[in-house]
Amino acid sequence: MIDFSQIGFEEAKKLSPEDYRAWLDWEPERPPISSFSLCTNEGRVGFLEEYIWRGEEALFEAVTILWDQLCEPKANRCFGIGLAAGSGGTGKWALAKFLRKALREALDHDYVQPCGYNYPDIHTFHTASMEFFAKSYDHYERAVQKYADLLVTHPFGNAPRACKLIKGPWGNSTE
Repeated sequence: MIDFSQIGFEEAKKLSPEDYRAWLDWEPERPPISSFSLCTNEGRVGFLEEYIWRGEEALFEAVTILWDQLCEPKANRCFGIGLAAGSGGTGKWALAKFLRKALREALDHDYVQPCGYNYPDIHTFHTASMEFFAKSYDHYERAVQKYADLLVTHPFGNAPRACKLIKGPWGNSTE
């Protein structure tokens, strides 16, 4: 068995036709979706990217992983995540709706992929195609980061808000 992870393009040229086709079809093994720690931004982004790569067939596994890594009170945090994402729901159902929305938003956009016959030459078409792919990938990255930020379970942030202390009849109030 050939270890395709160690073969570059130049080495692949020397393979037999059968092995060359196998090398073209080979993909590296994906990390398990459970291998990401959700307590870091990198872990949340990685988790969402692996979920998006696998698609909705990984929904139940992803919900279980999220639920297991949430701090108490889990139900309240799930409700907050669903509320912040605009997907709604309570408990694990909120996580499922959140993940479905993240998947769709990361992959769906209104950009139109260029068609070759609309351009005067291959270079103009290539430039338009590269711009399309850059916009599409930028959209994907922004969506993944948006949903990774919402997984912090402090969806409204820790930034101090402008507020006014209200003095009341409850004793030692301070200004």
